Amino acid sequence: MAKLGRSWQESKFLSLHGRTEGLEKVKKSPLTIILTDKINTPNRISKELKALGVRGRIITGFNLSYDNEKIIEKNIGEEIEDISSLGVVIVEHEMDKR
Repeated sequence: MAKLGRSWQESKFLSLHGRTEGLEKVKKSPLTIILTDKINTPNRISKELKALGVRGRIITGFNLSYDNEKIIEKNIGEEIEDISSLGVVIVEHEMDKR
C-alpha cells in the first residue's frame, strides 16, 4: 500500500489462498486486500467481482519485493495477465452512497 500511496487502515483483509468462497465479502467494503493462489488468480477475481456487480478498480501486485515485481491497475472485470502465483489484489469498490 505504501508503494501506491494509499492507507490500508480502513481495509478489510480476505484470504482466498486455498479457499473457494468468500469473495462476496468484497461487496461490503470500499477497500479489500486479497491474498491469491494459483486457482484464485487476479484475473479470475476480476471477472468474478464483475459478475457480483462490484464496480471500481483492481490493483494487483505480483512478486512484491523481488527484482521482477510488477503492479497492474485495471477496472474490475478487465483482463489481468497472470504473471505469477505470488500475488496480492487490492479492490477499490465504488460503493453506492445512500
